[in-house]
Amino acid sequence: IYINIAGQNTVVIGTHKVAADLLDRRASIYSDRPRNIVAAELLTGGLIFAFAQHNDIWKRMRRGSHEALNNRVAKTYHGFQETETTLLIDHFLKTPKDFDSHLRR
Repeated sequence: IYINIAGQNTVVIGTHKVAADLLDRRASIYSDRPRNIVAAELLTGGLIFAFAQHNDIWKRMRRGSHEALNNRVAKTYHGFQETETTLLIDHFLKTPKDFDSHLRR
């Protein structure tokens, strides 16, 4: 079923087989998200992965994110996270009224 809801084209899918065919096998056609000019362009300059259009820039951002955040690399951050956590708690305990500036450090 095809309907237009408030200017947004919508397809209602009635079976799992059709959904799998459209969304899995033809993902490159349907992978984009609606353009959000304020969030994606004005506020972030197009550099926030979550708001980017599905294009070559998005693919490069995804690849870079994966390289920086995959399981193997993420494990190397553990020591830094422990150190920063200890420092943050120490700052909270010493000057709790400045908690906002501690979070922005």
